[in-house]
Amino acid sequence: MSTDNRRVRAYSIGQPTVDVYPSPIISKRAPTTSDRAEIGTIWLDTVLNDIHIMLKIVAGSATWLSVAGGSSTFSTITATTSVTTPLISNANTVFSLETGTGEINIGADAVEKPINIGNATGATNIGVLAGTGGYSLTVADGPISLASGTGQIDISTDATATTVNIATGAGAKTTTIGSTNTTSTTVVNSGTGGLELNSGGQLFMQPATVSAAAAAATLNAMLGVVTLTGLTTAAAASQELTITNSDCAAATYGVLCSVNTMGTNDAQMTITRVKPAAGSFVVTVVNNGAAALNGDIILSFHLLVS
Repeated sequence: MSTDNRRVRAYSIGQPTVDVYPSPIISKRAPTTSDRAEIGTIWLDTVLNDIHIMLKIVAGSATWLSVAGGSSTFSTITATTSVTTPLISNANTVFSLETGTGEINIGADAVEKPINIGNATGATNIGVLAGTGGYSLTVADGPISLASGTGQIDISTDATATTVNIATGAGAKTTTIGSTNTTSTTVVNSGTGGLELNSGGQLFMQPATVSAAAAAATLNAMLGVVTLTGLTTAAAASQELTITNSDCAAATYGVLCSVNTMGTNDAQMTITRVKPAAGSFVVTVVNNGAAALNGDIILSFHLLVS
């Protein structure tokens, strides 16, 4: 243990004495929490060529700021004990770490720890820049979360032609885009290059559904499946199926449509006409079978905006 609490004074002109900055402590070892000195005292470890600065003494325990030497201009700043106040606080100025062609590592040792960069106060901005070497964000097993609150998250929104890859690695992974919460909207844009979906034949589209015991139903959706029950269309007879749909906003919309005929009788319900209108569309079917319909009609549709 070393204790140096001496305050050096000197005589001066104009006042009896003035404080003199404490002389450096030169030793063949690094300081410990038991080594105490005046705040601001410099400790020089002549074996490791390290410099330590006395920060504070709390309950007899000293905190030294270590400025470790190395081949770089600036290598490492550490503290021999936990420091709850900022090690460097320099308001309204720029603090830079520059190493030339060397590396800058933050928390790169093998000790588990939280690492925080920036804060969530006001208009605080964090910029991460990279040259042609690129930018890599790697997490061993945990999640990567980008949360913006009510703000916006932009990825490659500049005007430069480039390729944007998401989850294209060779490992098996599940990729989810968009939210099912209330009025969430997911938009996928494509120019003249087109939109390509490669799914190996496993393409799933979840429709809206409704069931009605009549020849009419209401389902406001671009993609839907309507189950119509209780119909008994006779052989060779026709039947109009009216679907009220606010998403069918104009008579110029295209309607892709199909019907499945359920039941045990030879009732073959065939579509002969699809007529869209503003707020609805009507599907006319004819029973081309030998017997009356005795089961449900399942009508599937997909609206195409023109």
